[in-house]
Amino acid sequence: KMVGRIIKNKKHERYKKIEKLYKSLFLKYNTCIIVDIKKVRSKQIHDIRKHIRRFGHMTISKKTMLKSFFKNSSEFRTNKWNKLYSRINGNIGFIFTNEKIRKMYYVFKNFCLKSFAKNGSKSRKNVIIRKGIKGLSPAQTPFFQALGISTRISKGSIEIIDDVLVLGKGEILNGSHETLFKKLNLKPYKNMLNIKYIISNNRHV
Repeated sequence: KMVGRIIKNKKHERYKKIEKLYKSLFLKYNTCIIVDIKKVRSKQIHDIRKHIRRFGHMTISKKTMLKSFFKNSSEFRTNKWNKLYSRINGNIGFIFTNEKIRKMYYVFKNFCLKSFAKNGSKSRKNVIIRKGIKGLSPAQTPFFQALGISTRISKGSIEIIDDVLVLGKGEILNGSHETLFKKLNLKPYKNMLNIKYIISNNRHV
């Protein structure tokens, strides 16, 4: 019973902190940008939080806590922030600001990171290997031949003769794709905060 009370008290304390934080954010800012953080690294989130401190605030709270806050805060269920309640799902973060959305988008873009493709994932775009000398040993030639990529030896290195579409958008990556991209040090995808929803009363949105 004692342990149960301690856990309950800690949950209540966390809830009160969240309640205080969001009430202050709702009063201070006009706009909330809901972002998808599914493919974003923790360091990216940390860097963005640090960068926007002067003109915004980013939160990533437990969805159950946030939904509970809305249920118990009738004043926020009856104004524009009511729209936020129905958007609390998935792997998301909230960015509160009074800045223009365009400026925020460029902030997200500035902290974009490139990433390698992973075996078994679905390609987000067409991936093209550009022709040219790749700095790889001629001993790697059989690997490229197995993938149907035409090569020749130039200056003691493998040269890809023509641009090659190796993976189409929506296709599933396999182990050969993953190995190829790593050999070429090719990071075909960009991971950044993607805007899912915008809730605001500003005209520029």
